[in-house]
Amino acid sequence: MRTLAAALASLLVTSAAFGEDAPAPPPPAKATLKVEITNLRSEAGVVRAAVYRTEADYKNKNPSASGEAAIQGAKATVVLEGLEPGAVVVRVFHDEDKDGKIKTNWIGMPKEGVGMSRDAKGFMGPPKFDDAKLDLPAGPSSTSIKLHYL
Repeated sequence: MRTLAAALASLLVTSAAFGEDAPAPPPPAKATLKVEITNLRSEAGVVRAAVYRTEADYKNKNPSASGEAAIQGAKATVVLEGLEPGAVVVRVFHDEDKDGKIKTNWIGMPKEGVGMSRDAKGFMGPPKFDDAKLDLPAGPSSTSIKLHYL
């Protein structure tokens, strides 16, 4: 009987040591980013926003999150939830014809309004990742992006 009691006590101590009864750690905190877009030339279409976490994803147009919003007045607000905190770049455009693509002219310049986080601008192409990079904290935050029509 003592052997059985000792074995049972050992099992209970071992289970407690490995945390089988301990609560699971909370999940890592996520971020919510409210993107306020201004300077829209019309209420036609929608505004689309994309978030990029790495320079490679930015160059390959492979966003980690995206969203869209209706336009009211000359403004729109896109709210992106469940984001990983850290460095991000936000790219927005005015999708006037709702086709999901930025219309360009024959030399590749955008015909629809475009904008970047930190109002970064490129020379003969999109801005560099580091020029547009934001540090996204856990929890709610916001940024404002002004659209530019070329």
